[in-house]
Formats: sequence, C-alpha cells, structure tokens
Amino acid sequence: MWTTPRRNSPSRIPLAEITSHLDALVRFLAHSPAGAGCRALLAAAQRDPAVRRLLATKDVLGAGASAGLRRIDPTRPGRVGDHAINPLIGPAFFWIVSGRDPAQLATHEPARGFLRDLGSEEP
Repeated sequence: MWTTPRRNSPSRIPLAEITSHLDALVRFLAHSPAGAGCRALLAAAQRDPAVRRLLATKDVLGAGASAGLRRIDPTRPGRVGDHAINPLIGPAFFWIVSGRDPAQLATHEPARGFLRDLGSEEP
C-alpha cells in the first residue's frame, strides 16, 4: 500500500502516499474477502469475549499504517503512536463498517489532517 521513501525530502510525507494508503484500506475493507472477514470479526467481538480478547492483542490496521509510515519516512524518530494513526484510519474504517458507499469517501481530507497534525504536509 505504501511506496518507497522520497530521497529528496526525508522529513516530508507526500499527501499522495497517505491518500493512496487510505484508498487501499477502503478497497480492502469494502471489496476483499479478507476485509469482509475483518468486519465479521469486529461484529463478533461485540458479543463474544474470546473474539474481543483476540482482537485486543493486535491492531492490524494501525500497525500496518505505522509500518507504512516508517517505510516512506525512515528519518521520523520512533513509532507513530495510536493517537496519531487513529485519526488517519478511523474515518475510512467507520465509513465502511457503517455501510456507506466507498466511492463517496474523500480520503484526501483525513490524509491532509493527519499530515498537518504530524507537521509533514507538503506545500
């Protein structure tokens, strides 16, 4: 979902990279069998404590976003924490699990806000 780091501006994360990641996340959640499985597990976790405990052990979507950021901006110190990642993936995730039309989601807006909060938005 992420491409390689930009060598000419290591402290800047391109808006297109983040938007591309969100677009891929939306496609995964809305159209892939694995995404449907992810949504089903989340639904099951609402009523099954064992599934809830299983899902609480690993934030796959957040971990994937953090790993992607490390690949495109390896100079950024440390891990981008949940409080930074959640506003990035949360709107796309909620949009899909609430049954809204994926084609109507403007992924560039949460991407722009995410980069602004990190201080990494390209001019």
